[in-house]
Amino acid sequence: YCKNRYRGNVKLTGIIYTHRISDNHMPSWACKNLNLFCQLCRDGAAQCVRLVTTVWDNQKPENRAIWLKRVSQVEGNF
Repeated sequence: YCKNRYRGNVKLTGIIYTHRISDNHMPSWACKNLNLFCQLCRDGAAQCVRLVTTVWDNQKPENRAIWLKRVSQVEGNF
């Protein structure tokens, strides 16, 4: 798919990675994939990646501090 898009002059300009806020860590495969993306692309490729946290509507309000801490951890790692 990507090869055909590239040949058609359609370029990949970014990636959206979704991360469930209920997960207490990012899987090692996800970290490896994001690192590989940055290695394959030009300098500054990380600026083209958006990490989006999901599943907020399924969380208990009393645990909000935990979820906000997880967001900070994800932001700090990438």
